[in-house]
Amino acid sequence: MDSGGAPGGSDRHGGTGRNRQSAWCREHGVYPDELLKWRASATSALAEPEEVRASPQATRQDRRRIKELERELLRKDRALAETAALLVLSKKSR
Repeated sequence: MDSGGAPGGSDRHGGTGRNRQSAWCREHGVYPDELLKWRASATSALAEPEEVRASPQATRQDRRRIKELERELLRKDRALAETAALLVLSKKSR
């Protein structure tokens, strides 16, 4: 049995699809219910109309916004670290 492929279907070695799926799940540490939920989620996501998915332009805008937010977070993190260092130094000088 090939462990790399997706579980399910009938096995050419005489096993049933359910047995093959159970063996695959045991081998990969996945519960069959989790596999069914994942399959349903993937199927519904792929079935969504293209308008619902993010356009390349929206994706670029999102990436740009994420970079801006990361820069702002880094700036604020550095300011907080500087303030903490100044507070420690001011307490030591007392």
